[in-house]
Amino acid sequence: MSHVKRLFIVLVIFLIGSLVGGVVIQQNLLVRLLPEKQVVIDERMAFIDEVYALIKKEHWELLFDEQLAMLFQKAIEKVTNEKIELVTTDLSGVKTALQEVLVKQEDDEGKNKLVADVVNVVLVNLQPFGRSRLLSQSDSQEILDSVTSRNPDANYFETLGLDATASSAVVAQNFKQKQQEVAKSQQTPEEKKHAQQALERAYQALDSDAERSRYAQTGVESSLSSENLTTDIYYLQLNSFAPTTYEDIAFALKAVPPQPKQTSLIIDLRGNPGGYIDGLPNVLGAFYGPGTKAYQMLKQGQKTDLETRTDKLAGLAQFKKVVVLIDQVTGSSAEAMAASLKKYNVGVLVGVPSRGWGTMERLFSVTHQFESGQIFSVLLVQNLTLREDGIPIEGSGITPDVNITEPGWQQELLAYFNSSSLVAAVEKMAKQ
Repeated sequence: MSHVKRLFIVLVIFLIGSLVGGVVIQQNLLVRLLPEKQVVIDERMAFIDEVYALIKKEHWELLFDEQLAMLFQKAIEKVTNEKIELVTTDLSGVKTALQEVLVKQEDDEGKNKLVADVVNVVLVNLQPFGRSRLLSQSDSQEILDSVTSRNPDANYFETLGLDATASSAVVAQNFKQKQQEVAKSQQTPEEKKHAQQALERAYQALDSDAERSRYAQTGVESSLSSENLTTDIYYLQLNSFAPTTYEDIAFALKAVPPQPKQTSLIIDLRGNPGGYIDGLPNVLGAFYGPGTKAYQMLKQGQKTDLETRTDKLAGLAQFKKVVVLIDQVTGSSAEAMAASLKKYNVGVLVGVPSRGWGTMERLFSVTHQFESGQIFSVLLVQNLTLREDGIPIEGSGITPDVNITEPGWQQELLAYFNSSSLVAAVEKMAKQ
């Protein structure tokens, strides 16, 4: 009897095991046979998720959910021209409100435009006003071309009537010839001015062997120009800041070598709106060498020192009297450079207070795109630059050591260097 009972129990266990095993096998078979469940992503809402998180993490100003959600609320109201309420003052509330207004749009085109407009209004209203914004692909490319000193609409070899194998002597010869042609032309004075500026820009890009070779290969032009101003003064004009500016200074010192008796240097930052600020530690390294705390950035309450990472340029060592010219257009990277040179007593700042554009904007790509044929990027103020005294440059600007609007400024500058020729050269430039 016990033997039969044991046999019965074993049989039951076997059947249960077979049943369970069969179910598992059947489930695995079903998983293989049935199509995978597709997760449908609402790209518009995913875009909002991404931009919202990007602002919170990367914007220079620390924003809490309530503050950012209210910015989105006001943006939705402005774009739709209707009053809305947020269920919660956070990302979830923003998305709920957006979905409610999106369903009122008749087609995808209207929905896409609404989302893009709302995000752009939010970005534009971040502080400082108007610096951050939503960019189209063409907008992004335009900024990249500007920052990297590329002009896709120009061919400087054609401008000067040259080929890429031309020597520096031929470049100079053609430049003068083209200038004469413009001067004798029947163009209006304004047209002649623009034509001469185009010629000067082309000459600046091609006048040295190194710059000409680089331009032929990459389309990158020089961000500066240089000349032996007098027997004792060397002149360096920085028009913008590019990834190649440190290299441009090195090229300039080789193409137009400082003369042995030149102990004075004028660095002209007038009209320089800034540019590629990531390269500023390299540019300042030309004066300080590596490892110097060149300037500071401010982000969400934290200050960060930016250190130089390049070697001093030997060609700059002979200059003991350095004047840095600034004006009301000098901005961004140029202001940070001026403040740094002032901090380390490398140069005396001469001119008028600078622009006060003390922001570092960064271009961020966005993973989730919602409009066919369009790729959006976000231009966002990531840091504020600080003056030599630790105050944000934004809204304050850089104060010159010698203000040329003050009476007797020439005597003040003379007291710094006791060089009448240097004062005379600066005075002449101030009148231009």
